[in-house]
Amino acid sequence: IYIRRNLAKVQGQYILDTPKTKNSIRQIAMSSETILLLLIQRREQTRWMLHAGVDLESKAGSAHFTGSPAFPHPEMVFTTPKGNFIDHNYTERKFKQFVAGTSFSDVTLHSLRHANATLMLAAGVDLKVVSTLLGHSSIATTANLYTEVLDSTKAEAARKLLEQLDRE
Repeated sequence: IYIRRNLAKVQGQYILDTPKTKNSIRQIAMSSETILLLLIQRREQTRWMLHAGVDLESKAGSAHFTGSPAFPHPEMVFTTPKGNFIDHNYTERKFKQFVAGTSFSDVTLHSLRHANATLMLAAGVDLKVVSTLLGHSSIATTANLYTEVLDSTKAEAARKLLEQLDRE
């Protein structure tokens, strides 16, 4: 996944803008499962575009796949069935409905970002890699946010070192 643009709401209007910082522009690896889900989403979106009367033949191979009044944002991965931007409040509300009544009812979409970073660090993924994936401007930002995890990881590293030394 290439993060190149950011959807921002400015004075009540959505605009596609560049991300906040240079480090926010990044590449993130995808699993084969994620690729499959995105292909399914794209097929559904193509069906919506055809239903809206978008001429996909004339758009094929075009450098800029621009929209039409019937489907204004075909360049987006996720839109409404009519091709409009999806409001972040709608996404949060739908996620809350999805987790309601489960042990994850207090989880937010943003907390999933923190959980992802915490799990990577706890699994021993290099701090620089995690920082880059999160789009932090500095490795220090990541280290400050995840101090507790890093401390436990350091303790685990010391334990593993001791085990190695005992084997020798």
